Order: sequence, then structure tokens, then C-alpha cells
Amino acid sequence: MHEMEFYEHEVEAYEAFEKFAGPFDSIYYMGSGIDRTPSETLQGEVVHVDHDPNSVNYLKNQGLDAREQDVTSYRPGKNFDLILISHLTANSPLIVENMDDEGAVLCGTESRARKLDENTELDLDAVYRDEILQEDPAEVPEAQMYFFR
Repeated sequence: MHEMEFYEHEVEAYEAFEKFAGPFDSIYYMGSGIDRTPSETLQGEVVHVDHDPNSVNYLKNQGLDAREQDVTSYRPGKNFDLILISHLTANSPLIVENMDDEGAVLCGTESRARKLDENTELDLDAVYRDEILQEDPAEVPEAQMYFFR
């Protein structure tokens, strides 16, 4: 079950974004599943939230802060420097509501990036593709990760 809990191919992207805009002290991973990559790559404290009790228990057994909640309605009670979205619809108002004033959002699919671009006031500041961080792209290109502020 836990073969894919660490994504080696995402490490360089996380490191590039942290160098570009970090450090991020508080990170909210919405819909984390069993992915522990951000906790082992980024410097800040990561709060993993997922609806699946097995995923949450696995992450807790790894010593990580994991909470069993529905990310479409959960409000953690604080704002975060960085929001990571995985399996959440990118037009959820909770994404922006859980960010601090200088916060950012990182997502890993073009479709989520397009929804963020179309449905929020956030600006696409950078993308990571072909092992390069590109700042201020003119549009939402095909990329590995997308960074919004």
C-alpha cells in the first residue's frame, strides 16, 4: 500500500520553489494521501490533511502531523505560508481562506493550475518544468509544478 509515499522526482521542484520564495514556516497539505515528500523536503512544519483514516494513521506512524478531515470543509484554525493542493478542486475558497497574507499555493497539475488562474485572484509566479524554475510565465504552460501568490 505504501510504495508511493515519497516522490523522488518532486524533490528538486520543492527545493527550487523554496529557494525562490521560501522559506515556508507553515505548510498545509490539502488532500495529502500518504505522500510525505513535502515533510522530508521543505524546511517548515507540514500539516497533512486527508479524509482517509488509513493514510492519516500511516503518516502519524511516520511521526508526521496528520489530521483526518474533509479538506473541502476543514478550517485548521490558522493561516499558512504555503498551501499544497493535491486532490482538491482548485477553485475551492478554502485554499485562499487558509493562506496568510503573503501566502502561496503550489499545485502539480495543469488542470488545477488553470482553475486557480481562472477562479482566484492569485497570480502564477513560477513554474517548474524540464528541471528549471521559470519565473513569471505569460500563461499556464505544461509543467511539473505551479506556484501562485
